[in-house]
Amino acid sequence: MFSYSSPQLTQVVGIPRVAKYGFFKFYFFDVRDVGEPIRMMLHYVNEFVQSELKSSPMLDHNGFVLHKALTIAKYVADISGLVGKYRKENAVIDEFMEIHLEEMNDLQSFLKVLLEKDEHDKKQFIEEMGISLVKR
Repeated sequence: MFSYSSPQLTQVVGIPRVAKYGFFKFYFFDVRDVGEPIRMMLHYVNEFVQSELKSSPMLDHNGFVLHKALTIAKYVADISGLVGKYRKENAVIDEFMEIHLEEMNDLQSFLKVLLEKDEHDKKQFIEEMGISLVKR
């Protein structure tokens, strides 16, 4: 159903059908990034109906639109029953999501440096990354 055969952006479209929780449209940048847990949850509960490529995650669920990855993930988890039974379980789930988002942000910064062609900009990015890593 999902193809990652090339580094190019590709359009991913599921099989249209009547969804248990209504109609979902999920917009995301088609790389394994901050939208990946959301895509996986929708796929796991067989509610992944349609997706389109955009620069940041966005969910349209029967006209209700959300724009942030963590908010979308929590919303999808809640309505599809993929939440913990207790507060401690939910805390562990939230911790995982925050770790994932932090790692993806760090990876994006690293790729920005790696792919930068201008040596002056590359040096500036490296200095900025070094400062942010030291502050942590």
